[in-house]
Amino acid sequence: MLFLAVFCSFLAEYQLEQTIEQHREKDYMKSMVRDLWADVRGIDEATKGKEEKIDLADSLLNLLEKKDFKNTSGSIYNIVGLLSLRSYFNPNDGTVQQLKNAGGLRLIKKVNVVDSIEHYWNLIRDLLRLQDLEESQLVEYHREISKIFSAQVFNQMLPSKQTMEINKLDMNPKFMSEDDQRINDLAMKIVITKGNRLYQVETLNELKQSAEILIVLIEKEYHLQ
Repeated sequence: MLFLAVFCSFLAEYQLEQTIEQHREKDYMKSMVRDLWADVRGIDEATKGKEEKIDLADSLLNLLEKKDFKNTSGSIYNIVGLLSLRSYFNPNDGTVQQLKNAGGLRLIKKVNVVDSIEHYWNLIRDLLRLQDLEESQLVEYHREISKIFSAQVFNQMLPSKQTMEINKLDMNPKFMSEDDQRINDLAMKIVITKGNRLYQVETLNELKQSAEILIVLIEKEYHLQ
């Protein structure tokens, strides 16, 4: 009888722990869905920003190729300044960090959910590496524009703290240099950075699709709808 009582007590305690773990797991998944929806919004914003920079790069390359600087230098200055702006995606990793602190994905019992989360975060890591590469490419880009354009003119274009929008020129100031080699060096940096941003757009689209699939999967598996 004593053995039976101890055994029953053990089963009851085990069942209680299982119930608590299930509730914790579901709470984590609710939080994960909130993070994923925030990510989808961030992905859309980053994608829009990347696509705008790609279009601007094409416009700038076209203006540099025409070399009508007397009439187009103002437009070139404006685009060069806009291409310096970043459009980075920053993932919402609050739930993932909580899971790591609590022992990792082992708390999630559904293997298909774990696999989908890992796939999603592998895509994020790919994107973050591309964004780091873009940052280094922009450093090279800034090095090239310093050889051609006037710092005084760019100083006039600095965005205000309130709007964070570049003050566009309505005149055509002279370049510091119109050397063909320097113009070509700049164009090459623009092409390289554009290529990276194109790849980022592809990755962002794949990431958004992965996030939306993961949301549907979690809501289905944990009956969150």
